[in-house]
Amino acid sequence: MITLLIQDTTQALQDTANAVNQALTQPEPELHFIDLLFKGGWVMLPLALLAFLALIIFVERYLTIKKATKDESNLMGQIRSYIQSGNLDGAMSLLRNNNSPLSRMLQKGLKR
Repeated sequence: MITLLIQDTTQALQDTANAVNQALTQPEPELHFIDLLFKGGWVMLPLALLAFLALIIFVERYLTIKKATKDESNLMGQIRSYIQSGNLDGAMSLLRNNNSPLSRMLQKGLKR
């Protein structure tokens, strides 16, 4: 009876050791992003499209805000000097040539 128990235990230990060896020697399969998308099913396609759309909106908003935050202190000084000298036409042409939110707002104000 004891021999049977010892034989069974040694067989279980050998099976465990073989399973560990096989697990260690087998390379892990590589999982790429595209494979992950396809494994996710049909739900992943709208999610991927929405993520791409969000990225496009983020880049567009970043560029718009970056463009709107230009330093306009030089423009204000030039406009002030034109207005104080009475040259409203020169101020209007300067504002027309400068494409910024501040110049458009000042141009609307000078038209009135």
